[in-house]
Amino acid sequence: MLKNFYQIQVFAFLFTMIGIGHAPNLAQASENIGPAHERLIRVRTLSHLKEINIEGAGVSFNQISKFMPVAIPRQKKIKIQVQDGQFVINDFSKQDSKNSVQPGPFLSLKGSDIHINGIPQPQDLLISIANQKIDVVALLPLENYLVGVLAGEMPLHWPMETLKAQAIVARSYAQSVMKERAKKLFHVESSFMDQVFKFSKISDEKRRRAQQAVFDTQGLVLSDPEMRLVKTFFHSDCGGQTSNAKDVWGGSVATETVTDSYCQNNKNSGWKVYFSDQDIAQRLISNKKAKIDRLEFVQSLKDQRVKAVKIYQVKEAQKNSEKDIVVSLSGNQFREKLGYGILRSTKFKFQRTSAGYYFMGQGYGHGVGLCQHGARRLGERGLNAMEILKHYYPQAKLKDISQIDSMSRTAQKL
Repeated sequence: MLKNFYQIQVFAFLFTMIGIGHAPNLAQASENIGPAHERLIRVRTLSHLKEINIEGAGVSFNQISKFMPVAIPRQKKIKIQVQDGQFVINDFSKQDSKNSVQPGPFLSLKGSDIHINGIPQPQDLLISIANQKIDVVALLPLENYLVGVLAGEMPLHWPMETLKAQAIVARSYAQSVMKERAKKLFHVESSFMDQVFKFSKISDEKRRRAQQAVFDTQGLVLSDPEMRLVKTFFHSDCGGQTSNAKDVWGGSVATETVTDSYCQNNKNSGWKVYFSDQDIAQRLISNKKAKIDRLEFVQSLKDQRVKAVKIYQVKEAQKNSEKDIVVSLSGNQFREKLGYGILRSTKFKFQRTSAGYYFMGQGYGHGVGLCQHGARRLGERGLNAMEILKHYYPQAKLKDISQIDSMSRTAQKL
């Protein structure tokens, strides 16, 4: 029964993507079939590839067309490329290996112990063509996905109550974006752009702890006082003060901010990095000949994070170049262009040198929502998951997702 339930979701979604029949109705139905924790989440695991090399046991494909799956013989080792919007498939497991061509834009793939370009993958995959490149999207039950998120986002030897808090936050975020991106090819990226999803072998003990944290919080999410699902962001280290989502990404969505002294014991919280003017110009300005004159920073008085940056370029020796040439970026855009892993947060001070800038900062990440290192300290102090979450989301309520779904359906009928 459960297997058929997953198949209904998969095929309803595929029919939607290729625009067959009453596709929007099918898509909406597939998003609301069965218990919320059993719904499939679509995770883009690989993207923008020229070709993929697939290995696995009992690997098989279906080409979705006109509501009928067209079976392709079982493969063991194959290469897939894209040519003129079609899949070109080469089966290396056969002695007389010949290319076969299958129409795009989708192939569904199933098997066990699947590796694509050497990277382990879940057993149910969607291979798609986008701009003559290949994307790989995994389809798996939400709770299974959350086990992989815990493995990717947090050390599994940390306190169990901290892991449970992370599981609830990750579930709330996932459920939010599943609603937002219901008609998109994928719900989430497998990287830090959404939540890091790790599908590789880990020790039995670590997997057991991740599974326990997910199982013990099954279906639990955070809601606001009006019983609306909260899109719960999180990050590694806030540096002592969490941030407002509106200040980081713009838009109209504001989030709560709190003072957090618990992460300040993190020995890796402080950092220092140097960029030359040439580095900054190459990373921030599309004009390769541009030279940096100076940078100006606008900092938030509340959390000391950089909200905006102005990059002044050296004036060219031309008659029409009397005015300053200025590029304006948000603090988050500035960090993105210099590198999230290099400029570790926007909570920094700077020092100008003759040829560049030193940045001395605190924390790691955007600073919105749950601070993972702070949550670790709270777990070590004996706080339970809800108490940890209450610190970072003071107005939020712990609810089962089925309660929120029910309230949402009732509101739509009114």
